Amino acid sequence: MPRPPAQDVPAASLRALVQRLLDAGERDGRARARALHGGPGQTLAVARLLLGQLAGRLDDEAARQVSEVSELLGEALAELRRLEHALHPPTLDDLGLAPALRWLLRDGVGASLPGTELVLETEPEERAGDADRALYRSTEDLLHAVREAGTPAPRLRLCGRGDVLRLVADGPGLADAWVRRDPELLLARLRLQACGGRLRVSADGDRVVLLAPRAR
Repeated sequence: MPRPPAQDVPAASLRALVQRLLDAGERDGRARARALHGGPGQTLAVARLLLGQLAGRLDDEAARQVSEVSELLGEALAELRRLEHALHPPTLDDLGLAPALRWLLRDGVGASLPGTELVLETEPEERAGDADRALYRSTEDLLHAVREAGTPAPRLRLCGRGDVLRLVADGPGLADAWVRRDPELLLARLRLQACGGRLRVSADGDRVVLLAPRAR
């Protein structure tokens, strides 16, 4: 029996499919982050509280050792909070893209890239939409690529012109760093295309521009 001819899938249908897959990933990340916060996170917080109460009943040496253990638990709790935020950034949902990018540079992957700058040239949006999430996740991927490649920290600029949000990243070797993480680069392109945006790279490879339509 002859095989039916292959049919091209309309671009709009492909974008909708990609967006549904991305939304499913975000929902899964939100569920995992909540599980970490309500399970191990609460356990570590309670353990630190109990150790603090115990330290007051001990001699100086034992109290010092308990304090050291409490500090280690505090570091583990802070790392867990960073993991929760990576799975699902609550700052993005609660405060919008600009504060979420600030968190990314201060406490997220950007914390390991001293010298990374963020310049805001647009009014922050209070509610995050698909475009904001695409820009946030794509910026996160870019910073991971820069860190792994060991290239200099980039300068980021978020600006809005008309109906388009634009995040511009400048720094030597940015494109080369990202190409080495090809799956993440492809995912960033898909994220942006799904919300009607796009990714551009300068001819010299030192500038990456992420474009996405503003939510209305």
